[in-house]
Amino acid sequence: MTASPTGCGALDADQRAYAAADVAHLLELHDRLVEALEEEGRLAWVLDECEQLRSRSWAARDPDEAWLRIKEARHLRGPAVGVARSVAAWRSAGPPAPTSRSDSSCRTSGWSASPSACLGTRDQVRGIRGVDERHLRGTAVDELLAAAAEGRANPAARPRAAEAEELDRSLRPAVTLVSAWLGQMSRDLRIEASLLATRADIEALLLEEEGARLTRGWRAELVGEPIRRLVAGQAALSFDGHGGLLLEERSGRAISPPVG
Repeated sequence: MTASPTGCGALDADQRAYAAADVAHLLELHDRLVEALEEEGRLAWVLDECEQLRSRSWAARDPDEAWLRIKEARHLRGPAVGVARSVAAWRSAGPPAPTSRSDSSCRTSGWSASPSACLGTRDQVRGIRGVDERHLRGTAVDELLAAAAEGRANPAARPRAAEAEELDRSLRPAVTLVSAWLGQMSRDLRIEASLLATRADIEALLLEEEGARLTRGWRAELVGEPIRRLVAGQAALSFDGHGGLLLEERSGRAISPPVG
């Protein structure tokens, strides 16, 4: 068998046909998707999202800073902060040459950066949802446990964003209220809720963080600005009479007198 440039061996006719089929219909699929998106009025959303992905910086980052990108990192407390820093650095660095597929998959799968990494034994890791036997082969699990142990032994400072500012207590109910509205919008638009906005996105907007995702692109108009108006008292959420939620202009007229 003649070796291919990838070292995987030459492809036979059936394999070449299978590989070609992966791309044979892409142009037709593109046209159909564009047509469907135009009918839904969402083509601009997709183009904007693609541009954000295209222009994202893919430069290598300092592994010691990787933990600052963990979702909800600002809420970590105590030993979990050190574990998050250490495990995220281990995962971000990646193995120079994995000795097995499981070594590589452990580093690239989401569970390796989970708070569950505070666990200290293989049996405890086995109990984490999403972990199966293939993850437990090779050396990656031992490295993960060692990273978690190092993190517990060397506590880290809390993330910079949390040190700078936390959401004011008076705004915390707004996050719950907005999350309910986003759930409704997700169902109405048939879009995954986390694609519209995560809880971290909502908090970043309310904290007026620079570069917050809800201040840019299609999300700013669809989600960001309505949230701003809701929190500013210019809009209100109400039931629509059919079990759904409706974001509408606020009348400013109270139905019952204020308490107090």
